[in-house]
Amino acid sequence: MKRILHYLDRFEQLVIGILLLGVTVILFGNVVLRYLFNSNLGWAEEMARYGVVWITMIGTSVCISKGGHISVDAISARLSERGKDVQQILVLACGTAAAAIGFYYSMTITLKVTSLGQMSSTLNVPMTFVYGAMPVGFFLAGLRFATALIVRIAGRQTRASDAS
Repeated sequence: MKRILHYLDRFEQLVIGILLLGVTVILFGNVVLRYLFNSNLGWAEEMARYGVVWITMIGTSVCISKGGHISVDAISARLSERGKDVQQILVLACGTAAAAIGFYYSMTITLKVTSLGQMSSTLNVPMTFVYGAMPVGFFLAGLRFATALIVRIAGRQTRASDAS
């Protein structure tokens, strides 16, 4: 499982890097064209917007895998080690549930857009491609939360059996 998650980490980071580089090059090129040649790429801003959507949704998974999601430590700072452990399990369980709910509803929306055959205004690509970032992102986030939850619970059980 560790090996699969390692490759997933690398794949996510590669995709985000490529998308970020692509968005940067496209927007920079568009600025150069606009100011030097009084012309522009009509599709550049739409492409950049969709790229940022994908970066954000995949980036959520990367953030979770590195433990970089936002947290407030006002409560956990006052808890015992056991209390912090229980709190972390609750946070991971809630994150997993929220990601599952997000996946369900985003999949519903994406399937609806697919059935309507909606196309983007400038690029003329199916909007399924754009909306598809949501279920992919929520799936990856749910996978990361669930994996962290399982590891946390397994680690707790290991510590409990070691103590007895």
